[in-house]
Amino acid sequence: NHMPPNDHPASPDPTIALLHHGGVRSLVASAMLAAKHNPDHLVLIHVSDARARTSSRLEHVRHQAAHFNMTRIRHVRVTQPNDRLVAPPQANQPTVQRPPLERVTVLTLALAHAIDAEASKLVWPAQVNAHFDDVAAITEQCELAAHLAALGHTADKPPTIDTPLVEMSDKELVELGEHLNVPWRLAFSCVHAGDIHCNACPGCIRRAEAFDAAGVIDPTKPGAKNTPEKRAPTKRGL
Repeated sequence: NHMPPNDHPASPDPTIALLHHGGVRSLVASAMLAAKHNPDHLVLIHVSDARARTSSRLEHVRHQAAHFNMTRIRHVRVTQPNDRLVAPPQANQPTVQRPPLERVTVLTLALAHAIDAEASKLVWPAQVNAHFDDVAAITEQCELAAHLAALGHTADKPPTIDTPLVEMSDKELVELGEHLNVPWRLAFSCVHAGDIHCNACPGCIRRAEAFDAAGVIDPTKPGAKNTPEKRAPTKRGL
């Protein structure tokens, strides 16, 4: 029995862009994409500014990219107002006050580079510990950026914006990372510059609380036992 030739060959793996910050969320998103796609078709977009932690973040972006065999990295430098540590009333720990319009600025720049890379999709690993108001704000920011891209894009259509982590709690994010066998040492969460976590800033405190809630030992925590280096997941799925 002779089978007729396939007139509809499988379409090539599309190019996908990932907005990457070198932290926990970027690490988990990288593992998700690496499990499903050829790393040659993944483009990491890192938007940095003049804040002190810029070099530390970029270093961890590169470490994560190397771990998942992702070679296409775009480093976009911008100048923004500095964020500030603010101690609101009745709060035990200070919070980080971001520069005005930071998310929209970074997302729009990343989308522009995704268009230039001819990506079909921009993955934004935004995740706000399941806070409803913040999730709603991120959804609106995605719609705004997509609208701006559509106004200025002359091709068929601009890349879609995907936020696969946006509704997750911090605990769920760490649990997903464990399921994907991610190397947590490659994620940098501190708001300060340096090679190690300070364990006292809002970023470090949130990270510690997330790992504690998930019952997972953070290898970057002082006193944690060294664990063998984890290998990247294969393309067989999550």
